[in-house]
Amino acid sequence: MSTSLPKGPPANGPDGPRLYVVFGEDEPTTVPAGEPTNSWHWLEFWEYLRRTRFRSAEPTYVQLLDIAARLFAEAAGNPRLGSINQASTEAFRDLVAKRTWRDRPVGRRTQYRLIRDLQILLDLAAPKTRDRPRAVRDEGLFGTNGLGMPREAPWIERPKLGKPQAKKGWTVDETARILEACKVARQPCGDRSPAWWRALFVWGWNVGTRIGATLKLNWEMLEADEDGGWLVKIPGDIQKTDEPTIAYVNHAAYEAAISIRETDEVRLFPWPFTLQVWHVHRKHIMKASGIPESRYHGNGYHGFRRSLATRISKMAGTEAAQHQLGHSDAATTARHYEHIEVVKAPLERMAQPTDPLEQKRLF
Repeated sequence: MSTSLPKGPPANGPDGPRLYVVFGEDEPTTVPAGEPTNSWHWLEFWEYLRRTRFRSAEPTYVQLLDIAARLFAEAAGNPRLGSINQASTEAFRDLVAKRTWRDRPVGRRTQYRLIRDLQILLDLAAPKTRDRPRAVRDEGLFGTNGLGMPREAPWIERPKLGKPQAKKGWTVDETARILEACKVARQPCGDRSPAWWRALFVWGWNVGTRIGATLKLNWEMLEADEDGGWLVKIPGDIQKTDEPTIAYVNHAAYEAAISIRETDEVRLFPWPFTLQVWHVHRKHIMKASGIPESRYHGNGYHGFRRSLATRISKMAGTEAAQHQLGHSDAATTARHYEHIEVVKAPLERMAQPTDPLEQKRLF
């Protein structure tokens, strides 16, 4: 028994040419029954992962993995898992480097992301180890080497990237304008929608959880802190890290959430639609705020997280911001979340040496 593999979007969609070709236009690719083996073709394995390991993942994330998986199938000819080797991944890297998108070469950062996403999928077919506990099979799916040992996943060299400058998060004035613009909201609860959005944005400003996790938070995750505040314990299965984290909830954030709570409602911010629909409504509010599009494009709800990291770092240092944001190391916080403005005040207050020659001219 086999199951048909969805063909995916057409090679030329309404937005122009796609980054990848679509296999199975004439005959749909099928996914064999049972657990994967090294005789499965690559796209069969990818569809298996999509239905199992990534079944509950954010659709946008799955779409990015899908692009990487299909580009690899195009570059390597949709090989069987047992025949994937270093040459296969080098063909993928070369294809990505030569790819164009709307008559322009694919940028180095996009190349980096595509290679990173493919490496994630390849590692799931590698032998299971302490560093790869989520691999599909203990012995892996790439067959064995000349010594009879399971073959590791081929490693793909990624292009080197310069250190990115962290985007500036929302300022106090911009956040006030966003809160005012919430009056245009009509979803998710009719006349009470403006209050719902204000509460959500106040939570983002004060707590800084990612939007995907925020919309899945429930009241059982909150517990009172001995100092009078609140802690929210976020399980790994609803956030990006896969590891549970704890964030502090101040009174402003807690009061905002409790102000919109309905009787018997389990979630803090119940949203009955998809995350994509949420972004449509969020952009409508951003546009109504009068903030230039150059500021809210690519900033969105994550701008509150960046802003919080910068504000905490100014007051208590990078490690304090790291703990609140749930990062595994402070370098991630410093590189991607702290804005350069964290050094502004210390530099302005810094003592300056006196020029000896100027001292002599005073006498």
